[in-house]
Amino acid sequence: MISSDMPTQTDNDLSRRLYRALKADRDAIFPLLDDPSMEVIKALLKNPGLDESCLLLLLKRRDLSEDVLKAVSRMLLTDTSHRLKVALVHHPASPDHIVLTLIP
Repeated sequence: MISSDMPTQTDNDLSRRLYRALKADRDAIFPLLDDPSMEVIKALLKNPGLDESCLLLLLKRRDLSEDVLKAVSRMLLTDTSHRLKVALVHHPASPDHIVLTLIP
């Protein structure tokens, strides 16, 4: 028999992770960089505590979605960071149109 609580429990877990991604302080951000949910990663990109070192660690993941890579490329921090631009250019999942805008 399938429990009807399972989807609710999963939804609650995702909700908690999304909330943590938005509100985490800098030290609590690092474990969230490995979250398997791209929704959590997208929420993490809105966290004001996210800095260049966090984004560089995130860009080492090879399973990032195109949406996440686009969001990183649009961040103000990326405009001012050569290291982030290089990491995006070298990321195998970066779309060509993003790579072309980052190459001088």
